[in-house]
Amino acid sequence: KVFFNDRYRKINIVSVNVFPESVAGIISNYEALKDRVGARDIIAIDIGGKTTDIALIVNKKVIRSSQISVGTIDIYNTIKSSLEEKYFDVKIDIEKVQRYLTEGFRYKGEKQDIRFAIKNCNSIFKEIYTELNINYKIQEDAVVIQGGGAELLNSVFSKKIKGLIIDADLFANAKGYKILLK
Repeated sequence: KVFFNDRYRKINIVSVNVFPESVAGIISNYEALKDRVGARDIIAIDIGGKTTDIALIVNKKVIRSSQISVGTIDIYNTIKSSLEEKYFDVKIDIEKVQRYLTEGFRYKGEKQDIRFAIKNCNSIFKEIYTELNINYKIQEDAVVIQGGGAELLNSVFSKKIKGLIIDADLFANAKGYKILLK
Protein backbone atom coordinates (compact mmCIF):
# COMPACT_ATOMS: atom_id res chain seq x y z
CA LYS A 1 0.00 0.00 0.00
CA VAL A 2 1.34 3.38 -1.03
CA PHE A 3 0.26 7.00 -1.08
CA PHE A 4 0.78 8.47 -4.56
CA ASN A 5 -0.76 11.52 -6.28
CA ASP A 6 -2.89 12.32 -3.23
CA ARG A 7 -4.42 8.83 -3.18
CA TYR A 8 -3.82 5.61 -1.32
CA ARG A 9 -3.23 2.74 -3.72
CA LYS A 10 -2.68 -0.96 -3.41
CA ILE A 11 -0.06 -2.31 -5.77
CA ASN A 12 0.44 -5.99 -6.51
CA ILE A 13 3.76 -6.87 -8.08
CA VAL A 14 3.12 -9.82 -10.35
CA SER A 15 6.60 -10.29 -11.80
CA VAL A 16 10.00 -8.66 -11.94
CA ASN A 17 12.58 -8.70 -14.72
CA VAL A 18 16.09 -7.36 -14.36
CA PHE A 19 18.03 -6.15 -17.41
CA PRO A 20 21.55 -4.72 -17.55
CA GLU A 21 21.53 -1.08 -18.62
CA SER A 22 23.49 -2.00 -21.72
CA VAL A 23 20.64 -4.25 -22.88
CA ALA A 24 18.06 -1.50 -22.44
CA GLY A 25 20.21 0.75 -24.63
CA ILE A 26 20.34 -1.85 -27.40
CA ILE A 27 16.56 -2.35 -27.23
CA SER A 28 16.04 1.39 -27.59
CA ASN A 29 18.27 1.83 -30.64
CA TYR A 30 18.21 -1.62 -32.24
CA GLU A 31 16.62 -0.45 -35.49
CA ALA A 32 19.32 2.19 -35.97
CA LEU A 33 22.09 -0.30 -35.11
CA LYS A 34 20.94 -3.50 -36.85
CA ASP A 35 22.54 -2.76 -40.24
CA ARG A 36 25.91 -2.16 -38.58
CA VAL A 37 25.55 -5.20 -36.31
CA GLY A 38 24.46 -7.54 -39.10
CA ALA A 39 24.18 -11.21 -38.15
CA ARG A 40 26.81 -10.97 -35.41
CA ASP A 41 26.18 -11.40 -31.71
CA ILE A 42 26.22 -8.14 -29.77
CA ILE A 43 28.46 -7.16 -26.89
CA ALA A 44 26.72 -4.15 -25.35
CA ILE A 45 28.80 -1.91 -23.11
CA ASP A 46 27.19 0.88 -21.10
CA ILE A 47 29.71 3.15 -19.40
CA GLY A 48 27.74 5.01 -16.78
CA GLY A 49 28.68 7.27 -13.92
CA LYS A 50 29.94 4.68 -11.42
CA THR A 51 29.58 1.36 -13.24
CA THR A 52 30.22 -0.23 -16.60
CA ASP A 53 27.61 -2.82 -17.59
CA ILE A 54 28.44 -5.42 -20.24
CA ALA A 55 26.09 -7.94 -21.82
CA LEU A 56 26.43 -10.55 -24.54
CA ILE A 57 23.25 -10.68 -26.61
CA VAL A 58 22.70 -13.69 -28.88
CA ASN A 59 19.48 -13.94 -30.91
CA LYS A 60 17.98 -11.12 -28.82
CA LYS A 61 18.65 -12.99 -25.55
CA VAL A 62 21.16 -12.09 -22.84
CA ILE A 63 23.63 -14.97 -22.56
CA ARG A 64 26.15 -13.39 -20.20
CA SER A 65 26.46 -10.13 -18.34
CA SER A 66 28.93 -8.51 -16.00
CA GLN A 67 29.42 -5.25 -14.19
CA ILE A 68 32.61 -3.39 -13.38
CA SER A 69 32.64 -0.79 -10.62
CA VAL A 70 34.22 2.00 -12.67
CA GLY A 71 32.65 4.71 -14.81
CA THR A 72 32.91 8.28 -15.99
CA ILE A 73 32.97 9.73 -12.49
CA ASP A 74 36.11 7.70 -11.79
CA ILE A 75 37.69 9.02 -14.98
CA TYR A 76 36.80 12.61 -14.10
CA ASN A 77 38.10 12.16 -10.55
CA THR A 78 41.39 10.78 -11.85
CA ILE A 79 41.81 13.72 -14.21
CA LYS A 80 40.82 16.16 -11.44
CA SER A 81 43.34 14.65 -8.99
CA SER A 82 46.10 14.62 -11.61
CA LEU A 83 45.54 18.29 -12.45
CA GLU A 84 45.41 19.29 -8.77
CA GLU A 85 48.63 17.41 -8.12
CA LYS A 86 50.49 19.21 -10.89
CA TYR A 87 48.81 22.60 -10.42
CA PHE A 88 48.70 22.36 -6.61
CA ASP A 89 47.41 25.91 -6.11
CA VAL A 90 44.23 25.23 -8.15
CA LYS A 91 41.03 23.59 -6.91
CA ILE A 92 39.38 21.73 -9.80
CA ASP A 93 35.60 21.35 -10.00
CA ILE A 94 34.74 17.87 -11.20
CA GLU A 95 31.81 19.37 -13.14
CA LYS A 96 34.31 21.26 -15.33
CA VAL A 97 36.49 18.28 -16.29
CA GLN A 98 34.42 17.45 -19.40
CA ARG A 99 34.82 21.04 -20.57
CA TYR A 100 38.58 20.83 -20.00
CA LEU A 101 38.66 17.75 -22.22
CA THR A 102 36.78 19.45 -25.06
CA GLU A 103 37.93 23.06 -24.76
CA GLY A 104 41.22 22.76 -22.92
CA PHE A 105 42.47 23.59 -19.44
CA ARG A 106 43.93 27.02 -18.72
CA TYR A 107 46.37 27.75 -15.91
CA LYS A 108 47.41 31.35 -15.29
CA GLY A 109 45.79 32.30 -18.59
CA GLU A 110 47.66 29.77 -20.74
CA LYS A 111 46.26 26.59 -22.25
CA GLN A 112 47.98 23.55 -20.75
CA ASP A 113 48.71 20.12 -22.19
CA ILE A 114 46.67 17.75 -20.00
CA ARG A 115 47.46 14.52 -21.81
CA PHE A 116 49.34 13.37 -18.71
CA ALA A 117 46.09 13.56 -16.69
CA ILE A 118 44.17 11.66 -19.35
CA LYS A 119 46.92 9.04 -19.51
CA ASN A 120 46.48 8.49 -15.77
CA CYS A 121 43.04 7.04 -16.63
CA ASN A 122 44.65 4.06 -18.41
CA SER A 123 44.08 1.80 -15.41
CA ILE A 124 40.31 2.42 -15.66
CA PHE A 125 40.31 1.59 -19.36
CA LYS A 126 42.45 -1.49 -18.72
CA GLU A 127 40.00 -2.75 -16.11
CA ILE A 128 37.11 -2.56 -18.57
CA TYR A 129 39.18 -3.91 -21.47
CA THR A 130 40.49 -6.83 -19.43
CA GLU A 131 36.94 -7.92 -18.58
CA LEU A 132 35.97 -7.66 -22.24
CA ASN A 133 39.04 -9.47 -23.50
CA ILE A 134 38.78 -12.36 -21.02
CA ASN A 135 35.04 -13.02 -21.08
CA TYR A 136 33.82 -11.83 -24.49
CA LYS A 137 34.78 -12.33 -28.15
CA ILE A 138 35.44 -8.68 -28.87
CA GLN A 139 37.22 -9.31 -32.18
CA GLU A 140 34.34 -11.41 -33.59
CA ASP A 141 31.12 -9.95 -32.22
CA ALA A 142 29.59 -6.52 -32.77
CA VAL A 143 30.79 -4.34 -29.91
CA VAL A 144 28.45 -1.44 -29.14
CA ILE A 145 29.61 1.13 -26.61
CA GLN A 146 27.02 3.47 -25.11
CA GLY A 147 26.31 5.68 -22.13
CA GLY A 148 27.96 8.80 -20.81
CA GLY A 149 31.43 7.32 -21.20
CA ALA A 150 31.01 6.26 -24.84
CA GLU A 151 32.39 9.48 -26.27
CA LEU A 152 34.93 9.79 -23.47
CA LEU A 153 36.54 6.38 -24.11
CA ASN A 154 35.74 6.11 -27.82
CA SER A 155 39.25 6.83 -29.10
CA VAL A 156 40.91 4.43 -26.65
CA PHE A 157 38.48 1.58 -27.35
CA SER A 158 38.60 2.16 -31.13
CA LYS A 159 42.34 1.48 -31.11
CA LYS A 160 41.81 -1.92 -29.46
CA ILE A 161 38.49 -3.06 -30.97
CA LYS A 162 38.12 -2.95 -34.74
CA GLY A 163 34.68 -1.91 -35.98
CA LEU A 164 33.57 -0.51 -32.65
CA ILE A 165 30.04 0.91 -32.84
CA ILE A 166 29.40 4.08 -30.86
CA ASP A 167 25.85 4.77 -29.71
CA ALA A 168 26.02 8.37 -28.49
CA ASP A 169 22.38 8.49 -27.32
CA LEU A 170 22.80 9.39 -23.64
CA PHE A 171 19.19 8.42 -22.91
CA ALA A 172 19.20 5.08 -24.76
CA ASN A 173 18.89 2.93 -21.63
CA ALA A 174 16.05 5.06 -20.22
CA LYS A 175 14.20 4.78 -23.54
CA GLY A 176 14.87 1.04 -23.58
CA TYR A 177 13.48 0.58 -20.07
CA LYS A 178 10.35 2.44 -21.15
CA ILE A 179 9.94 -0.02 -24.02
CA LEU A 180 10.47 -2.94 -21.65
CA LEU A 181 7.77 -1.63 -19.31
CA LYS A 182 5.14 -2.02 -22.01
